[in-house]
Amino acid sequence: MLRYSPAAPANAGKCGNFNLIFIMVSIRLNRQGAKNRPYYKIVVVDSHKRRDGAFIEQVGAYDPLVGGVNYNLDLEKVDKWLKTGAKPSETVASIIRKVRAATQGA
Repeated sequence: MLRYSPAAPANAGKCGNFNLIFIMVSIRLNRQGAKNRPYYKIVVVDSHKRRDGAFIEQVGAYDPLVGGVNYNLDLEKVDKWLKTGAKPSETVASIIRKVRAATQGA
């Protein structure tokens, strides 16, 4: 993903009169809910942002306190972000594998 910057840092590329910064994007969990009652959003976020900071797009949810299938995920959005270079966290990667296995079996 690219973002405009008036300064030219070391990882910038030139594009006309603009300086472009290459942002590392990750797909990870964003903690919500109350104390001892966690609920997570699966979000696409700039990897330098804090865990519960602003995110680019929400692609799913995960509730660890629910038994059985405790997640939902929009695979089309996830595939779009993976094609653009987003890296999922270990937990999100396992949820993606589970969703793919469930859709293959259906």
